[in-house]
Amino acid sequence: MRDEAFANFRNVEVGNIKDSILYRSASPVDNTHNCAPIVDKLVQSVGVKYIVNLSDSETDLIEHINKSDFDSPYFLSLYNNGNVLPLSMDAQFKGDSFIESLAKALTSMSNNPGPYLIHCVEGKDRTGYVVMIIEALLGASYEEIIDDYMITYDNYYDITPIADSERYNTIKEKNIDLMLHYVIGDEEEKQNLAKISDYSAYVRAYLLSIGMDEEAINRLIQNLSKSITFLNIIVYQSYI
Repeated sequence: MRDEAFANFRNVEVGNIKDSILYRSASPVDNTHNCAPIVDKLVQSVGVKYIVNLSDSETDLIEHINKSDFDSPYFLSLYNNGNVLPLSMDAQFKGDSFIESLAKALTSMSNNPGPYLIHCVEGKDRTGYVVMIIEALLGASYEEIIDDYMITYDNYYDITPIADSERYNTIKEKNIDLMLHYVIGDEEEKQNLAKISDYSAYVRAYLLSIGMDEEAINRLIQNLSKSITFLNIIVYQSYI
């Protein structure tokens, strides 16, 4: 298995997200799955400048750093320079804790230059949910969002539409589809998600509802977007 797959590390380049600005992975500091040093080297190789750590508290980080098997010097340099945000987020995306952490994560990214890394322990569900919000805000299609989310399950469990279609569809429907319905305000799941051509206005409204402001959302888009034209379009759409 390649290091990238073992570490669940990848560049997120869908919708209008520019290349080499947003990465996702397993943890570069929590070595529970014996891949943190590999993640650390990959993060350094692409020049990540800011890390959003969804899984750990500040206390957790100190404990990981003080363990005898800690071997992530690049992470440590970012942490010592104040460029790691620990959020200790849970995976209940309708809960207050998740919502508060999501707003903090995205606001912090709007205030700090990338490239960015978003991670939890495995880089699976919490990371998948937060990255999905960003992808949808930046114009990714339903197919792009699903494909990126499900790469993790291929990396870890060999679950693909061909190899294991039943489990693939169950994970898609119970995880990412549920959150997409929630974000677009369709809790009875009446809409066909694949027929929605642009999620960006829905996501902007959702982010405003959880406490982000227009300026922070616009800065986030500007930091991540391939072109300023996209920012102009989404701001215009939010007012019509």
